[in-house]
Amino acid sequence: MVIAVIAALTSAFCFALGAALQHREALVVPSAHVADVRLLWKLCRRPWWLAGTVADLGSMTLHIFALSLGTLALVQPLGVTGLVFAIPLAALLRRQRIRRLDIVAALAVVAGLITLLKTLPSNPTTALPSALSVIWMVAAVLGLVSALTLGAHFAPGRPRALLLAAAAGTAFGMTAVLVRTLLLASREPGSAPVVVAVSIAIALLGPYGYLLLQGAYRAGHFAASIAATTVLNPLVAVLAGGLLLHEKLPSGTSALVLIAAAAVVICGGVALLVRSPAILSLAPTEECPEHHAETEQAHVPAMAGARG
Repeated sequence: MVIAVIAALTSAFCFALGAALQHREALVVPSAHVADVRLLWKLCRRPWWLAGTVADLGSMTLHIFALSLGTLALVQPLGVTGLVFAIPLAALLRRQRIRRLDIVAALAVVAGLITLLKTLPSNPTTALPSALSVIWMVAAVLGLVSALTLGAHFAPGRPRALLLAAAAGTAFGMTAVLVRTLLLASREPGSAPVVVAVSIAIALLGPYGYLLLQGAYRAGHFAASIAATTVLNPLVAVLAGGLLLHEKLPSGTSALVLIAAAAVVICGGVALLVRSPAILSLAPTEECPEHHAETEQAHVPAMAGARG
């Protein structure tokens, strides 16, 4: 259990590092469409984005290792610490000081997580689902992710970033459940249909979620994007894990009260963290002079044509 927690925390740090680097690069790459695959091709040419991708690969590897040792209810909530790590990383990139309020907010998130982890069961008892159950669950999640993506297509600025980040967080949460399912199925004889169904689903949802997250970074509003992703990811994973793998969830009144209180504290800490100057400084208006230069250059011919 301790090793699983350490691996999950290190995974969250790598995710935060990758997010900070990829957001900086995504903002300066032109892309007019939502979930545009060409965006990834353009980003692949930027060294710092590739460095962020390496950090993401490390995050995914550690996350899979953590899921092989602990339940979804234990591992996934620790992903929220990615936002806690993002504050000092963003401050380092922008050479800013960290506020005392940010430290208090981070401590609130950590305290809420400790309470949550002590309340949620860590018993690894699960039931392997059928291939048909996996297909239905993935179809439902894909439908929800597609609906959020479609909504983002018609939304401007901040709402677009939030919808894309929510879609990415949902896809990542379900992907974690599928990875956990694959790890369990690989140990069971006669589970080939489940392994095939889960492998195909991971190949669909994983890259799709990654593309959506880059689109959210491209839309700006880093704080809102990373908050939506880090909060929805564990929520979807725990709920889907309970439905698909029948992982035990607490049902007693006292446990539910503690979980609700911990959730309020975590959300309060997250709300304060996303207002940190270190995070807000990553907004497009301050961070991306290249992006604005490109925008201004694009407008010059149009303005000249209008004058002519």
